[in-house]
Amino acid sequence: MPLISSILSPPAPKTVPQENSLSPEERIKVEIASYEKVLAKEPTNQFALENIIQLKTEIGDIQGTIPHLQTLANTYPEQTVYRLTLARTYQQLQETEKAITEYRNVLAIEPGNLKALQQLVDNELSLNRPEAAIDLLKEAIVKSEEANKIKPNSADVASVKLFLGDTYLQLKRFKEAEETYRAVQEIDPKDFRPVLGQAFIKRELQQAEEAQKLFAKAKEMAPEQFHSRIDELAKPEK
Repeated sequence: MPLISSILSPPAPKTVPQENSLSPEERIKVEIASYEKVLAKEPTNQFALENIIQLKTEIGDIQGTIPHLQTLANTYPEQTVYRLTLARTYQQLQETEKAITEYRNVLAIEPGNLKALQQLVDNELSLNRPEAAIDLLKEAIVKSEEANKIKPNSADVASVKLFLGDTYLQLKRFKEAEETYRAVQEIDPKDFRPVLGQAFIKRELQQAEEAQKLFAKAKEMAPEQFHSRIDELAKPEK
C-alpha cells in the first residue's frame, strides 16, 4: 500500500528513551501509544494521525489505520490524498464497495482526479461494463469544465479527455479514440500525448508507415526526458 510518508511533517523527536531489549515492533508500539495519548486530547491532530498511520502500517496493522484515515479525510477534505489512501487501504483489505465509494468521494471534490478515475474505470472494465466506464469519464470531463469556470485551471480537462481516448483505444473503438485525441490537440496543439495516441491507433490498424511518422512527430514535440520512452514505444511490436 502506498504510504503517506511523502506528506508527513518532519520526523517527530524521540519522546521516550527505549530499552535496548525492546524489539523493533515493540518500539513502534510504544511510539503508537505516545501518539494515541496525543489523540486522546486532540482527536484531529494532523501530525499525530499521519504518524500513527505510518507506524501501524509498518507493523502490518492495516485495519487499524482505517479510523485514523477516516478522521483525516473528514477533517481535511480538500487534501484528497487522505481519501485516496483510505480507498487504496479498503482495496488492500478487499472491501471493494467501500473503496469505490471513497474514490467517488474524491471525484466529488476533484472531478478530474486521474488516480480515482483510473481505479473506477478499471473496476467498470473488469466487470465488463465498458459503457459505464465511458460515461464515467464523460461525466468527469463535463464536471471538470464546470469547475474551471468557477476556478480557472483547477482541473486538467485535457488529461481526462486523453484518458477517455486511451479507454476507447483499449476497447478498440478507434474512430472515437481518434476523435477524442484530436479534441485534446485542440486544447493544446503543442501537447505530444494525443499525437502519440494517434500513432497507436495507426499501429492497431496495421498502418505501420503512418504510425512511425506520428511516433516521430510525437518525439519531436515532446520534452527531451520522454524521447527514449517514445523510441521504445515506436519499436515494431513482436
